Amino acid sequence: MKRMMILLLALLLFVPAMGEENVGNRLAGAMYRIVLRTGEGDVPLGSGVLFVQKDLLLTAEACCQEGSLHAIGLDGEFPIVHGEKAPGGGVAILQMAGESAGEPLALAGYESSVLPWLFGSSVEGKLANLPLTGVTDSRLGELDAIVLRSAEGLLPGAIAADQNGDIIALVVAQQAEGRGMYIALDPVGILMSVNAHAEDAFPEAAARWEDGALAITWEDGTRQGGAYCIIISSESNSYYTTFTEDAQARSASLLLPAGHAYQWQVQWVPEGGEPELVYGRMAETRTAAEPLTDHGFRQECGLVCGPGGLVSAEELPMLTRVTAALIQDEGTDMYLQAINTYDVEETIECPMLVELIAPDGQFFFESYAYTFAPEYEAHDSYAIPVEGLFDICREFSGGELPQGEYTLRYFIGGKVAGECTFTLEE
Repeated sequence: MKRMMILLLALLLFVPAMGEENVGNRLAGAMYRIVLRTGEGDVPLGSGVLFVQKDLLLTAEACCQEGSLHAIGLDGEFPIVHGEKAPGGGVAILQMAGESAGEPLALAGYESSVLPWLFGSSVEGKLANLPLTGVTDSRLGELDAIVLRSAEGLLPGAIAADQNGDIIALVVAQQAEGRGMYIALDPVGILMSVNAHAEDAFPEAAARWEDGALAITWEDGTRQGGAYCIIISSESNSYYTTFTEDAQARSASLLLPAGHAYQWQVQWVPEGGEPELVYGRMAETRTAAEPLTDHGFRQECGLVCGPGGLVSAEELPMLTRVTAALIQDEGTDMYLQAINTYDVEETIECPMLVELIAPDGQFFFESYAYTFAPEYEAHDSYAIPVEGLFDICREFSGGELPQGEYTLRYFIGGKVAGECTFTLEE
């Protein structure tokens, strides 16, 4: 199932005003009756409207039931292949087996004017519209809601729309007291229902930069299974990275390249679930890069091209200009060659990162380990493969390595041990 609920959190589309005929056509093409198919026939449950995608329906929670559900609209009938109820209640998203010929509706903006009608499915299982005669405030659990007054006969999932055909309110239930009174959520209520999991799934967390790692701690109650997912991103990158800790964990230390601002969030995910990036829950930690001066450390480094499996000893000419053809040559591999000197009396193990920074500012990194050893302190020469970094860069750059100046850096113990630059040409 596509991440249906997270799509709602970011959506608020503006559409130019339409004429009444165009609005009517748009609503008719986006509206579907939802029925439960049984051995005795179809049982009308309500209605849903196309939302976000041509195969997704926004509807009331009451329409998301077990059994054989079908959506019936002007362009035919679609089986429902998946349903998902919003954590805050009242709202659900249904996925149809195919794409509709209609266009998805959007949530209305604050300046919208409501049309004097409710559009939905009648208790007889037919698409209908009834006059809207009044609106009052109400509650639905923890959510602010409204009561729409109209004639009797509409099932859950009906909507009130604005002059563009966008959604002003979604009917989630019929009020027990009074005839023709429908409990509904406005666009804010719909988003709050979908986002209700955020306060529960996102524990209070704090982070600090420590020894080249982002140290994150969080507080949370007892969790039954599942896992904590830490999502890391940066304003420079078009991707994000996920780290996973078990349900008993309350801290994590993530080795990252210094010198960047990181956006991050901690999210508990139930077993079998997937983390969903929620931008409103991202925190930021800025990091500063420090040079490595411990143990009298000195170095020389550069990009080299050599045979596969190169580790150390053989020192090759360092390159300042390369081509994509050379990087992709299957007969050779690319390496960061480093020649270090230092002064230690005993073996010291340290974490090491190698980072590739592309011309557009995106950066990619891999982790290794480094050993300070007395027997190599006068001349410690080694080669670190960077083919994988070029592959990742290519993947997140539209399939081609961008031309321009690149930087390779390597970190030992969280500090910048060395860096080099080279230019990728045609």
